[in-house]
Amino acid sequence: MLEKDYTGSGNTVLHSNGQTQHVYNYNTITVGKGFTKTVGMAATGTKASTIDNVVNEGTIALQAKQSIGMYTDKFSQGKNTGSIKLSALGDLAKDGTYGDAENIGISNNGKFTFSGDIEINGKKSSGIYNTGTTTITVGTNPTDKTNIKATNGATGLYSKGTGSSITSNAGNKLNITVEAGTTKEGLAVYAEKRR
Repeated sequence: MLEKDYTGSGNTVLHSNGQTQHVYNYNTITVGKGFTKTVGMAATGTKASTIDNVVNEGTIALQAKQSIGMYTDKFSQGKNTGSIKLSALGDLAKDGTYGDAENIGISNNGKFTFSGDIEINGKKSSGIYNTGTTTITVGTNPTDKTNIKATNGATGLYSKGTGSSITSNAGNKLNITVEAGTTKEGLAVYAEKRR
């Protein structure tokens, strides 16, 4: 846990560097609001991975803007069955409105399997920002749900680029909730093909 009184920018808490490496979180990662542009867990490589390089089964809670819960590059794979929460809004303007928060729950450029929960907050933020292949699943217990909550101008799912895809195997156990709040903005799903 990084204390809220401190400040910093561009930090990564856990990093898997290389296609044969992996890091797991079974507990809680909490980073305070003074640490902007923080990545909770990241995976990078130089060759295609055949394993999950980053796995979150615990909680990632990032409180500063322009942060990413989990990141995978084009060579890497990731998995989440836990909880990811990015709570920061953008800067408060003189007129009382908030600027862009630019938070991302999961930024996937490779392969990612998601179940569990994401809460994402703020304008120009996304629960899952996908330019690779993302599969949404649900836990094995009968009462399990997969939840994405986007608030104050955020988008639940955002997929971009030729060949990118988000596929859900969760059926009616996938819940995407959008709460616009004072921004009066928000979107559940957005897909864009780059030509």
